[in-house]
Amino acid sequence: MNHWDKADFRRSNMQASYRHISRHEYLIRAHEFASKKNRKFDKETVIAIRENRQGLTDKQQAEKYNVHPHTIYKIRHRMTYANI
Repeated sequence: MNHWDKADFRRSNMQASYRHISRHEYLIRAHEFASKKNRKFDKETVIAIRENRQGLTDKQQAEKYNVHPHTIYKIRHRMTYANI
């Protein structure tokens, strides 16, 4: 089986609902494709971290949630959990 046969095989086994999307669209919708099972925080916790009503530092929040301070930084600056 050469590489052309393999490509045809993959194309013929695609789901009927499959639609190719551009890289730009993928980057915009990446949160839809991300795995949800490995998430550490739920929606309420992410909102609480961002609001930070107690005035805690990133390091203090990290100790509270048992994560690295950079994780808190990334949540606050919407580098992660941007869809919330």
